[in-house]
Amino acid sequence: MNAAHRLVGTWVSDPEDPDGMREFGRATLEFEEDGQLTYTAHAHGKDQKIFLTFRVEDGALVTNQPSSPREERTAYSISPDGKLSLWLQGQHSVYVRED
Repeated sequence: MNAAHRLVGTWVSDPEDPDGMREFGRATLEFEEDGQLTYTAHAHGKDQKIFLTFRVEDGALVTNQPSSPREERTAYSISPDGKLSLWLQGQHSVYVRED
């Protein structure tokens, strides 16, 4: 299984990650097999969706927002217990698989 395929599915903010929840709030990441990524921020009673593309390259998640093109590289790992950790600009957040 390639690295990008391991990400495919729906991930939600880990409720056991208070630092990530405080910094980024509650979020859902939906990785599709075709390289599409939907990031949904759940805040103040409404959802804000950001539509991205993604690929995995040299241990980093590389995303791009077609409406405002600019690649962003985020270090990531999947722990033995199946949690997804992301490190973006020095900030760490953790997600658990929903499906």
